[in-house]
Amino acid sequence: MRFKPSILSFILLSLFLQSSFGQGPDPLNTAANISWMKPSEKEMIREINLLRSDPGGYIVYVEEYVGEMMKSPGMIGSGQKTYSLTYKYETINGIEKLVSIDTSWLDAPEDESGAIESLKKDLQSTKPLSILKPDKGIYEAVKKYARDQDQHNWDLVHIDSDGKWPWHRIRENSPSMADGNENIAGRFPEPTVRQIVIQLLIDTGIPGYGHRYNLLDTRWTHIACYDGGLHDGMYRWLQNFGTVSP
Repeated sequence: MRFKPSILSFILLSLFLQSSFGQGPDPLNTAANISWMKPSEKEMIREINLLRSDPGGYIVYVEEYVGEMMKSPGMIGSGQKTYSLTYKYETINGIEKLVSIDTSWLDAPEDESGAIESLKKDLQSTKPLSILKPDKGIYEAVKKYARDQDQHNWDLVHIDSDGKWPWHRIRENSPSMADGNENIAGRFPEPTVRQIVIQLLIDTGIPGYGHRYNLLDTRWTHIACYDGGLHDGMYRWLQNFGTVSP
């Protein structure tokens, strides 16, 4: 009696070959099959998942980045002074209100060097983190905020023109989320997604390295990123993070 291969046997053989030769789906590319994101945004999510899956292993990319930047005078250790603004808020009668804005002056070369060394220590000591999944509601939140920024020359920082913070926008557009936060980055000339991620990880000039710890936060379960393109001389990126309600 001759053996007649079934459709199931072909499927099982295909799965076996994919597993054997490493051609299966990329577990870090959680947005691969999403139709409502741009390719660059999917790439950004994969890069963040690469970082979170092996923080210590990501140091090699940081060192490559620093090596390249050192070839470009003015990119690292420029000798220019810079400053950052830290916004503090309190909940008063159930309403979050901005109570102060602190300005910190920083010396770029010292801060850059210290930030890089601090980052390496953080990555080395951080255990693997959760792989983030894309969320359409968070994407709607970040896309709407990007349009709001477009109308205000990207001067809104993290509070939109209606006075809402990132976690308000995320919960409003994705009700299953209990909390969330946001990173904003700008760079010129046009950067790769890796350059944006490492720029936010080094986080020069930001007291407390808030962008870095957003990327490395253990709470996050979901993500959406928005490629804002070129605006006012900078290529703009938004990253929004969320955690599902328990």
